[in-house]
Amino acid sequence: MTTAEITRPENGDRLREDRDFEVEGSVRNLGKEDLRLFIYAEKRSTFYLADYRAEDVHDGRWSIRSTGIGREFGREGDSHLVLAVTADGACRQRLSGLDTGDDHYPSFSALPRGCKVRAQIRVIEE
Repeated sequence: MTTAEITRPENGDRLREDRDFEVEGSVRNLGKEDLRLFIYAEKRSTFYLADYRAEDVHDGRWSIRSTGIGREFGREGDSHLVLAVTADGACRQRLSGLDTGDDHYPSFSALPRGCKVRAQIRVIEE
């Protein structure tokens, strides 16, 4: 079974809206799956794809640049979950080709089929 952890940012950190940030952690038993980032806006009950593309991540330490907390996610003081998600073939297919540039954040009411949360931390919008 795949296991992951997020070590940076730390749980409870305050993050500035619309600023990219590094998410770091470790993963074990990733196999052929991808590791992707989502931000879950708790007040909106919405998942946002938060990385620019699938990175070449292998077992061990990883670092992925997040797209930041978009203005449409909420307001100052709102909490959001940063999620490290494994993506199998079905999830990869659904995320393939989605554009996350120019402050565009693909959103979902639920994680796509084949996407599984493996680690999460809560951050506060500043």
